[in-house]
Amino acid sequence: MKKLLIASTVVWGLLAACGGGPEIKVDLNVRNLCQVAVSGESESRCTADANCSQGFCWRPELPTCNSDGDCPNSGEKCTGGHCQKDCSEDANCSTGMLCTGGICQKRGYCRECQTDGNCNNGFKCDYGHCHKICGQDGDCPVGVLCTAGVCRRPHTAGTEINFCNTGSGTLEVYVSQTKLFGEQDACAFSRIEWALIDADSVPDTVQLKSEECLLTMRALFTPPQKGDYYAVIEVHSNATNMAVLPIALHGQAVEAACDPNLGEVCTPECKFTADDPQLAKILQNRPTPNCQ
Repeated sequence: MKKLLIASTVVWGLLAACGGGPEIKVDLNVRNLCQVAVSGESESRCTADANCSQGFCWRPELPTCNSDGDCPNSGEKCTGGHCQKDCSEDANCSTGMLCTGGICQKRGYCRECQTDGNCNNGFKCDYGHCHKICGQDGDCPVGVLCTAGVCRRPHTAGTEINFCNTGSGTLEVYVSQTKLFGEQDACAFSRIEWALIDADSVPDTVQLKSEECLLTMRALFTPPQKGDYYAVIEVHSNATNMAVLPIALHGQAVEAACDPNLGEVCTPECKFTADDPQLAKILQNRPTPNCQ
């Protein structure tokens, strides 16, 4: 259900002259997590409530309109404030639409609840799923984090970054000096995990010999609600090519993760590049979010 797009590697104009010392390298330092379900749940597609093992078949809102001219697809009419097309069978509908009650509607996603009353005590209906109410991460099961007052599984795919020493000499990565920059929405990336191959723990300073790629960092994306989230993580080292390495992250949380088969009814792809005004603003102002 998750769709990940990764932009091109960005040099940032921070490279120093090569001096034959240790050099730090990552595969990509701009990451886009596009159309990620805000609830953290993987959702099955459905055409009717009967297709779901429990709960109901939820459909995203249809495109809004004021007149027929506002509708993007041929044959659609503005009915009840939404672009809809009359049909007698699924074949009459565009990609991603199903003929439901004589009108083309979006395919749905299996959901567990519609209101808090559908959930057990101590649980809340969170974007269609019953999630445990929490005040801190310790209130949640292992691997689940307390986000927006409920236990949600964080999104991690695409945020794992591997660090290599491609120069000569020993590279020192100062893990304890890792910094997060951005507006308050950057807090969606404030949980960062480091890992060192063949080691149970990661010291404050990690040393990598020439050609070693033993260090990884993973940002946990925990969006509190729908929307776009931006952050820059700075990694400090003694590298001669880039002693301060910025890694830009953009996450887009949506009501239901977009399935490739839905075609043009998907949320437009999110793109985040080096000349993005959001990134330029963060790098220029270097705000530090007050993350709890």
